[in-house]
Parts: sequence; C-alpha cells; structure tokens
Amino acid sequence: MKDIVKEDNEMLYKKTKPLEIPLSDNDFTLLNNMMIFLKNSQNLYGEEKILKLKGHASIVAQHEIDHLNGIMFFERIDKINPLAPPNNANSIY
Repeated sequence: MKDIVKEDNEMLYKKTKPLEIPLSDNDFTLLNNMMIFLKNSQNLYGEEKILKLKGHASIVAQHEIDHLNGIMFFERIDKINPLAPPNNANSIY
C-alpha cells in the first residue's frame, strides 16, 4: 500500500466506550462483523485483498485479531515458564 487514504467518516474519529466482559449481544455482533470484514477485505474494485505481514506489524495484527476472537494475550503465555518464547517463535530483533 503506497498511499494513505483519508476517510471523512466521523465514526473513525470517535472513541469507543469501555468494553465490558462478558460481551453484550450487540458488542458480540459488532465484533463478529468486524472479523468478517477482516477475513473478507477487498480493494475498491471488489478484488480480494490479502496482506502478508512480518515482524512488528504481524504481531500487532495477530494481537488485534485475537481480541476480535476473544483471546487475551496472557492466554498465550506458558504458565510454567512465562518468559519462555513459544517453540515456533522467531525473534524480530
């Protein structure tokens, strides 16, 4: 993606309300719709858009997708050795 496109949708500038767990039916529906949007992204011509991310961008994207799936980061931490990297982890530094 070369250019950043500015959207004039005022919804993009609003702050969200605090999220309460468990999710309300409305919040669950909203998050599910966001996940469907992420999985079915398209460009302006209706062509499927697939991003392959590496490094920090991939970590951020996975973190946000985990949120949409109801997974918190601490659920991925090894409970016996919390500082140990996962077996399939690659260092980004």
